[in-house]
Amino acid sequence: MSAETAPAATGPELPPFSAPYAADDAELVAALIGETRLDPAAERRIDETATLLIKEIRERAGAIGGVEDFLREYGLSTKEGLAMMVLAEA
Repeated sequence: MSAETAPAATGPELPPFSAPYAADDAELVAALIGETRLDPAAERRIDETATLLIKEIRERAGAIGGVEDFLREYGLSTKEGLAMMVLAEA
């Protein structure tokens, strides 16, 4: 039996394929920010905690910092430096 004369497969009628898409980042962020409302006291506590954490990290990292120290040790022309950039992009 040729393909032209073969009976059509029977089964449920499926809707046309439709793939979802990624929303625009700016619109998504704006919507999420609009949904996230903290009282001023909570925002102040978050800012204070973040500031303390950043200061601690900078004090422990030395004069430049962890990633900068790594890149100084392993330039982008080395396998290690290239691996670091690939990891950072991921």
